[in-house]
Amino acid sequence: MTDQAASPVLWPQFAPPRIALRKLEAAKALGVSDETFDKYVKPHVRCVRWGSLRLYPVSELVRFAEQQAAAPLDGRP
Repeated sequence: MTDQAASPVLWPQFAPPRIALRKLEAAKALGVSDETFDKYVKPHVRCVRWGSLRLYPVSELVRFAEQQAAAPLDGRP
């Protein structure tokens, strides 16, 4: 008979989707460096603050990217 307490805990295969990212994760998600994130993105997105931890909601990053998207040069949608 195996001891339940001695067996390793297996994490579930399904991980819930992330709704907020740390700065480096947010920069990577947008495809920019952390310096570019600090200069051009950070001033325009809200963040969640817990002590020194800053989390950037994915919805804020999507909103920012959509607002920054330029119209096509040839006038097509």
